[in-house]
Amino acid sequence: MELSPELADKLRNIGNLPSPPQVATEIIDLAQDPELQMDKLAGAISKDPVLTTKILKIANSALYARRRKSDNLAQALLVLGLNATVTLSLSFSLVTSLSRERTVGVNFSHYWRRSLANAVAARALAQHLGLPHREELFLGGLLQDLGMLVIDKVAPDIYAEGADVSDDHLKVADLEDRALGADHAKIGAWLLSEWNIPQTLWQAVGASHTPECTLDNPENQMFGRCVALSGLFSDVLLSKEQESAILRLSDAAESALELDRVTVMDILGGITESIPDTEAVFEMDILDSRATEGIMDQAREILMIRNLQSLREVNSLKEAAETLETRTQELEAENKRDALTGIYNRSHLDAVLDNEYVSATKNGWPLSIAFVDIDFFKKVNDTYGHSAGDTVLRNAAKILQKGTRDTDVVARYGGEEFIL
Repeated sequence: MELSPELADKLRNIGNLPSPPQVATEIIDLAQDPELQMDKLAGAISKDPVLTTKILKIANSALYARRRKSDNLAQALLVLGLNATVTLSLSFSLVTSLSRERTVGVNFSHYWRRSLANAVAARALAQHLGLPHREELFLGGLLQDLGMLVIDKVAPDIYAEGADVSDDHLKVADLEDRALGADHAKIGAWLLSEWNIPQTLWQAVGASHTPECTLDNPENQMFGRCVALSGLFSDVLLSKEQESAILRLSDAAESALELDRVTVMDILGGITESIPDTEAVFEMDILDSRATEGIMDQAREILMIRNLQSLREVNSLKEAAETLETRTQELEAENKRDALTGIYNRSHLDAVLDNEYVSATKNGWPLSIAFVDIDFFKKVNDTYGHSAGDTVLRNAAKILQKGTRDTDVVARYGGEEFIL
């Protein structure tokens, strides 16, 4: 992820920039080998007793439930598989390393709660959508806010100044962008690129504030959109403004992945069910267990109200469209009529004559036109007044209509002149 040369140089000159531990660096290097063997990976993991314990713990957790317990690292790796082991090992080692970082402006507790919630949400999305590489998405969700730890080193005052919007992730990102010319998503992607993390991951982190991101291929794009949506799921779980968070998630899920509101609630339920197991493995708290049920109930209520509002809006729009169509038809009919007599006017007569002439010529049938004029009409107006003249015109129109067929056209040509 490209930053301005000035910002990139400034970041590289930070002496305590977050960096992966040695075991993570070794795993990253091993992951570049397309012919990586399980024994090499096991050798790297076994150098770190804490990492080994966590791999065993997750292999035996409900997340990878199996009948037979894994008693050693080799068995655990067989349960997890090569790709998942690489990704989970990176997740564990990076969390262990980064959790030792000393923050100045960043709310450390909230940062890690959101990071783990992101990871669980990204994996839940992958599971629901039947996507491969679920653990890679877990890692993508986990690292999507990594740039905040970097910004905390170079400009911690940003977070102190934004304390009043700390519950709104996008407002915090806007503060970062205005202060540095890049938000934590872009800076996190840059750092992961510097670590030699695979492009799919750092590219997704860089686009994590854009649920409808357009990346270089469909697979990467789906990956990136899942990572971005994972952050919106976390906002529902952690934000104090849950109503705006659930509505933002619902709209983004529909536009980015065509997920309806029922599906969003199903995924949210799966996330809350997975959180306790993730908390146990990472030994960190994400949610208050007592709040989980309340969050789901409130989210359902908010979406139900939104559904009712949408239904009312649809019905209202339908009624408005029908009313508009009716009024349009009425106006069209009025525009064809003479205001005084109610028969067709000169404008409509001209259109009818054109059509009838074309039809008569084309089909060889007769076209009859009669011109009718009221004699001495001026004397009526001069003697009895224009009101009386108007009455004569209306009655003349009625007489002409009664004396013609429904298929005939009676029109006022002008003044006291009519055409049939």
